[in-house]
Amino acid sequence: MSTPRNPVQPGNDEAELLAQLAARYHVFGAWQEAEKCWQQALALTPTQGSWWLELARLQREHTPQQARTSYAQAIAHGCQHARIEAMPLNPDIELPFRPAPEVWTGNRLDIAVKLLYALDFLGNRQDDAWCVRSLYREHIQQRTSGREPGSLSKLSVEDYERSFQQLIRQMQVRGFDTNAAIPMSATGRILNGAHRLAAALALGIPEVPTFVVENEPVYDWDMRWFIHHGFQPPALNAMLTCWLQTKQHKAAAWLLLEMPPRQPASLTTIMQSSMMAWRELWLPDGNALSDAGFTSKQDNEGLTLRYFLLEGKEADRTSLLNILQQVGENAMLSNSDDQAALLTSRLLNEREVDRLRGETSTSGKGVAWASKNQPLAGLNAVLSATAAKWENLSLLEGVNTVIDVGVAYGTPALYRHFPKAHIVLIEPVPYFRSPIAALRNTLTSSDYIEVGLASAPATAKINYRHDAPILTSLLESSALRDNGREEIEQLTIQLTTLDLLLPTLPDLASDVLLKIDSEGYELEILKGGIDVLPAIKYLMLEVSVIQRFEASYSCTELMQFLHQQGFVLFTCLSASVDSEGYCRVIDAVFINGRYLGSSAGA
Repeated sequence: MSTPRNPVQPGNDEAELLAQLAARYHVFGAWQEAEKCWQQALALTPTQGSWWLELARLQREHTPQQARTSYAQAIAHGCQHARIEAMPLNPDIELPFRPAPEVWTGNRLDIAVKLLYALDFLGNRQDDAWCVRSLYREHIQQRTSGREPGSLSKLSVEDYERSFQQLIRQMQVRGFDTNAAIPMSATGRILNGAHRLAAALALGIPEVPTFVVENEPVYDWDMRWFIHHGFQPPALNAMLTCWLQTKQHKAAAWLLLEMPPRQPASLTTIMQSSMMAWRELWLPDGNALSDAGFTSKQDNEGLTLRYFLLEGKEADRTSLLNILQQVGENAMLSNSDDQAALLTSRLLNEREVDRLRGETSTSGKGVAWASKNQPLAGLNAVLSATAAKWENLSLLEGVNTVIDVGVAYGTPALYRHFPKAHIVLIEPVPYFRSPIAALRNTLTSSDYIEVGLASAPATAKINYRHDAPILTSLLESSALRDNGREEIEQLTIQLTTLDLLLPTLPDLASDVLLKIDSEGYELEILKGGIDVLPAIKYLMLEVSVIQRFEASYSCTELMQFLHQQGFVLFTCLSASVDSEGYCRVIDAVFINGRYLGSSAGA
């Protein structure tokens, strides 16, 4: 899908070079030179929709009529991103101005990351306990691998940064460009323009132009996404603090609920409200939050506290509190900016959280944020998604080498469990080179091999997902998984086998843990390792329980193969369950049977 519909034909090398030059000019803020190069390139190859789009973006502020013509050309030549971008240039489209904080809804927590970056860039940084730039770079890398779909001027995370900095400077001088109004869904959710909105919020621009687009899909970048991608409580706290401070009391509030020994039925009511995130703590002192107006009503010592961040109308939140109190729950809603600020300083600060819990460390173990769509659970189930997933790795003994097949952005939590082990990173997709290079800087000993694995050597096409890079696979998504919005670029890669590759690795120590996460291709990779599998101590696999990919294995087929090779289930690390309660994937560790006498089972 990200492959151009009208690829440059042989003989148009000059046009291609001009396009590349234009994109670089654009990245570094030389807009007049960029516009001139785009025009020259399009004079040679006028059928490139993505080039027309880049030209239109440069023209829309100072020559909107020309921009309309360029957008029309982009649309005519199949550029899917051009239609919505062109709408503000249509005089028949209404562009109402809305208060900037109201445009930001909880399904776009990424705007907090961008806002923090913009504030830092403007010299208004408020928190020096973590790196704003690293957070920004990580969330861009995780979402897009540094390549914006349909853009030739954003081909790396560094390009995103330069572009954002230029946007901030430009808006600081000229204000918010109406021709770049923010598109909204009919339900009031932002469709595009997160960087523009964040820049406006950072600069204190009170209102931004918007317009409504009917029947467009809304992509969430919410708490659930950040938790799923391993962002830790300190980063989540910073995002949520930024969100609360921007929204203020009228649009956001804290809800505190004392959890009784039984799980109250009223939790369902809360989960169905406009709730962004929740967290649960056990506090040894039931009066620890008395200065904020909340105390335990239980006779015994201690307080099991679940707290929620709510958005939406103040009347709706008050109604929710009344419902909880009517059924006898000990609940409290923050009712002023001062009270909300006090709770924020306590509950969105890991040192304060540890102090409330009676701990002196800031490890955060046993404490996690959860999102609206995660299942209701008691305190024992509310473990950090990342920490809990890897907790059972402590059962594995004597690992000297970790071979990670299908690295993508890496699995730092896994590597940390084996700090003295040599890490072998195997990843065929070139887009992951930069994050893997950064990852290797954190490892004591590592190798990186850019190759794919299969049951036999071959040249193949891999389906790289620009919309979700970690879901890249050699297989096509099945009907159970394909949402119709996959942005795929087919990349040619070389495949080899475990049997051919492992003997070539220098100084390969014994007691090997082989991790394979290849999105449905695990069994094919294992079939290429019949000779070397006896030397593997542990296999750590992402096991598809349902058919997530066309022509993939069944769970039964994989288990039968592992049994034939002498591997048995050792422990399960995690399970992915969909919204209907069906298990889709498990992360499991299998042990070579000949090691059973020396390892403790799980």
